[in-house]
Amino acid sequence: MRKLTLFICSVLQIQIHAQNLNNFDELYRLALKSNSEIQQFVLQNESLEYKRKSVSLFDPTEVSAIIGQNNSHFRDANYQISQSISNPYKYIQKGNVLKQKLFLNDMEKIQFERKLKLKLSQHWYKAIYWKHIEKLTLKEDSLIVEFVKIAKAKVKFGEAKTIEKSIAELEASMIQQDLLEIDGKYRDEILALKLLLNQNIDILPTASSLILELPAVGSISDKHSNLNVANALLNLSKQELKYARSSLLPDIRVGYNLQSIVGPQEIGGVVKYYDRQPRFQSLHLGLSLPLFNWRSNSNMLRSNKVEIAVQMLGVEREKFALQQQLDNEIKHYQIQKQIYQNYISGSLVAAEEMTRKAMFAYQDGEIPYIEYLQSIQSSLELQKKYFQSIDELNQSILLIQYYTQP
Repeated sequence: MRKLTLFICSVLQIQIHAQNLNNFDELYRLALKSNSEIQQFVLQNESLEYKRKSVSLFDPTEVSAIIGQNNSHFRDANYQISQSISNPYKYIQKGNVLKQKLFLNDMEKIQFERKLKLKLSQHWYKAIYWKHIEKLTLKEDSLIVEFVKIAKAKVKFGEAKTIEKSIAELEASMIQQDLLEIDGKYRDEILALKLLLNQNIDILPTASSLILELPAVGSISDKHSNLNVANALLNLSKQELKYARSSLLPDIRVGYNLQSIVGPQEIGGVVKYYDRQPRFQSLHLGLSLPLFNWRSNSNMLRSNKVEIAVQMLGVEREKFALQQQLDNEIKHYQIQKQIYQNYISGSLVAAEEMTRKAMFAYQDGEIPYIEYLQSIQSSLELQKKYFQSIDELNQSILLIQYYTQP
């Protein structure tokens, strides 16, 4: 109980004193302490540990007393105490089942922590992506604002029709709508981080580099958390089979009996009168055998064997699924990397050249502001797609990291 109290107090302390977060490693460390599902794993582990310690060789002790006539018209007293003792091998196997459940709970906790890190990473970098898009959209908005001013001035001095002003205002309205949508998507990512963190604090995602580092790509790690859980379930099924077999072994039963026989009794040719004082003792020893439930036990053993076969298939299925998902993600990464490189080597260069020429042409009076604006918008649209390719690349790298690292 003291450990539980300290654990809950530490979580509350984290919630009170946590500061603004702009570092992913700090975010993940805090999530490991404050995420509610991780807390459940910790409490489940404590519960299983208590259950393991509660395993006993001894069943409840049976005590009985009989008052009545035994072999005379007098009232006799009969006192009995008996104790059933589980077969030691059965006791060991029951403890081993609970140990395996503890191990399974630990593996499931590690599995959840890895999935938690993946989800946190995905939302973190997606929020960074939306910030980049917002920055480009704000730049476009400033150009639209200038366009609106120019259009209004032209209409005022009769140099343009009102349709140009209407187009400018519509463009400005659409940009404002885009900014609201972008802000909403960014807030959705921050909310997802807060829910995973189980904390209502300010989170400001940042990254030291635009693109994550790709890990060494190979096959699925044999120590992947999903495989560890699958193997733990298999080992639990095997241990439950051992426990089921141990249930077929006999249990031991020992007892002690003390009784009185009131009245005259002939012993060795001599008649002796016995009062109500209990003085006749006996010990008994027996075995408890599953003689009449062999069919039930047999079906239980068959069930355990089938469960082992199911879990073995589960391990193989998990290996296959992970490898297929990794292979698919590697292909997706290669496609996204090619798209990204195309932007770096061609599209972005062309966009910068388009912006430069449009600016000079506008300054020299060769093109009106609306054409200059359209050129800049095309350039900004290419830059948005460039950041989208970076986001897709990062999301792919995060999944590859998840599949290849233990």
